[in-house]
Amino acid sequence: MSKVNVVAGFLAGAITGVVTGLLLAPDKGSKTAEKLKQSIKDVSRSVADTFESQKDYLEGQLKKFKKDVEAEKEDVRRTASEAAGTISRKVGNTNM
Repeated sequence: MSKVNVVAGFLAGAITGVVTGLLLAPDKGSKTAEKLKQSIKDVSRSVADTFESQKDYLEGQLKKFKKDVEAEKEDVRRTASEAAGTISRKVGNTNM
């Protein structure tokens, strides 16, 4: 299961729990509505923080991936250059 699915499931459960708790609370309607508004703000903040955190994580992973790809490209270039030099020397030695 991916991190996104776990986070989405957690948030859906949290929202459901908050709404159910508030709707079943013995408070007056206006007080319940105020609690619901505050809970929605809190959950919205939590969702925004979670997405920001995931965005930062994915950006870091992308930078690492790009760095790894560049390192591999350099290894391939170096190996190809060495191979070309070896082939050139071997071809040069056979022509003598």
